[in-house]
Amino acid sequence: MKLWLLEAKEEFTGYIKNQNIVVRAETEKEARDMATRDECRDSIVWNKDYATCKELLPDGEEGVVIVDNNGA
Repeated sequence: MKLWLLEAKEEFTGYIKNQNIVVRAETEKEARDMATRDECRDSIVWNKDYATCKELLPDGEEGVVIVDNNGA
């Protein structure tokens, strides 16, 4: 399994609640499908038109992976 970071594209971040989602899945398609399920979905569908999707690799730089406090 891989970890995938889905991030709403900048033009959609001002009016949605869930701007970033981290998903465990084998493929990018599976990650996008999971993120689109009702428990993760807000006002966008996590497809390529609205969000980026990149694999989080274990050999990345040290640091916080995600903090999303939109409207909090």
